[in-house]
Amino acid sequence: MIEIRVAKSKEDLEAVYKLRHDTYVKRDGKFNPEDFPDGMMSDKFDAHSIILIAIKDDIPIGTIRCTEDIPEIGLPIDRHYDINKIRETRKYNKPLYCVGMLAEDVRYKSLGMLKNLFGFLFTLANQRGLRDAVAIVNSSQESIMNKLGLKRIGKEFWSDEIKNYVVPMYAAKEMLSDFLYEKTSLEFAMFGESFRRIVLNKNENLCKEGDIGNEFYVITNGSVSVYKKHGKGSEYKIAMLGPGSIIGEMALVGKNTKRSATVRANITGTVFKALSKNDFSEALKDHEKALSLSKVLMERIDLLNSCVKSNADICSRVKAKKAIPMPKKLLFFIQKLKREKFKAGQIICKQGNKGNTAYIIEKGKVEVYIDNTRVAALFKNSIFGEMAALGNGIRTATVIASSETEARKIPKKILLNMLSEPETVKYFFLILCNRIREMNEKLADADIKRKIGQNIIDLLVRMQNEREFDDYFADGSEETRDIEWVAQSLGYEFKDIELFLTQLRKTKIIILDENKEIHVFNAEKLRNFSFTIDITN
Repeated sequence: MIEIRVAKSKEDLEAVYKLRHDTYVKRDGKFNPEDFPDGMMSDKFDAHSIILIAIKDDIPIGTIRCTEDIPEIGLPIDRHYDINKIRETRKYNKPLYCVGMLAEDVRYKSLGMLKNLFGFLFTLANQRGLRDAVAIVNSSQESIMNKLGLKRIGKEFWSDEIKNYVVPMYAAKEMLSDFLYEKTSLEFAMFGESFRRIVLNKNENLCKEGDIGNEFYVITNGSVSVYKKHGKGSEYKIAMLGPGSIIGEMALVGKNTKRSATVRANITGTVFKALSKNDFSEALKDHEKALSLSKVLMERIDLLNSCVKSNADICSRVKAKKAIPMPKKLLFFIQKLKREKFKAGQIICKQGNKGNTAYIIEKGKVEVYIDNTRVAALFKNSIFGEMAALGNGIRTATVIASSETEARKIPKKILLNMLSEPETVKYFFLILCNRIREMNEKLADADIKRKIGQNIIDLLVRMQNEREFDDYFADGSEETRDIEWVAQSLGYEFKDIELFLTQLRKTKIIILDENKEIHVFNAEKLRNFSFTIDITN
């Protein structure tokens, strides 16, 4: 397991400075050793930089930084090359950035650490408003930087300080390779630098059933299998999850929450965003952030609602689920609110109508319909109606009492006040995450029928792009990129993708070598390919 995080603590920063010194001064013989008598390599630019550190088994194995251009301080490149012409001609109102101070322990280069360092760094810089970047690059690395999108802006020259031939390089954001960016969902963008990255090899555990959980995860790349214990020493697989899936969100609420299952990586290079309970709680102390998170999650649910409408035949199968336990403080507060009674068959709220109240069920059962399709059944302590109350005031679904039902009514003003309490925000976060998870489960069949093709194309294009960087960003994986690898990367079963890949082979867009490894023969045709097979049966 490799962990990559933003270096902020004294311990992390000192580890970064020592790794730089060990790499540049001790190993490579660069710079002047007398300038770093304490064995620590740092400068004035570190205070204005995003600095990442990669850790494996408590050993620092990699670091990189991205420095923001501040007028009175400048950029590291200024010591070697005059970039004032670039500053004067740029059309952006965001700061220029300088990428550099890449240091690595070569013993771990084959673990795919560099690829994830670059990806994480540029994703964070992008969230800060990156529009363009400069770098002073070792001349031997110019070709790989060209592939990443950076272009030479001056002649190669000898640097007395660095003790190497170097090249000044520049790239506008649109020039940079897609390889450098992660897909970041809006609901988690606000936690940007609090997220760490976890990189696992095939069959490594992310978490184990019964362990205490203090963080939750989002799959960025690859897929996992989820296992439950069965008897002594045995287990059985209950699910396979792919990119975008949320894991372990229950760890963010309650105390000493135990993991309900074991989660294991299916392929080498499976990457997760990880957010600790402490960082999550700290962020939610900001009332505006809490409301923003709730609204973005609700927008995602709204989008999924529209998918449910167009897949009514698939999504009408409903499994009733238990409500998430309500915090005691919230439960006590709810008891003071007005109670309303509803007869079996009575409409509580109707899709399309205006509404500024939410409800929490105290007794009975309700059913939720979207365009006359039953999509959920809710019981005691379940909440509904919050989408309209916190959103645009329009009901997104019809809710009907299916038995004698009693519910507490929560006006919008009170609901907003409740969201000033971090524990209440966590409760709503879990509710909304569960809604998203349930809708994704309902849409899984529809996704298999309609979206697998595009997911395969995206993966194969990315695979082909990454092969260009294999020598530099090697991940040490000996896995064959075959049909089974594609299935495991996307979190699908082999049978679900076989027909799609067969068609790509017949049109000679992809080929399989003697080891059954997939190679993209025509990347341009692959990007624009439309599957013509009948995927509705």
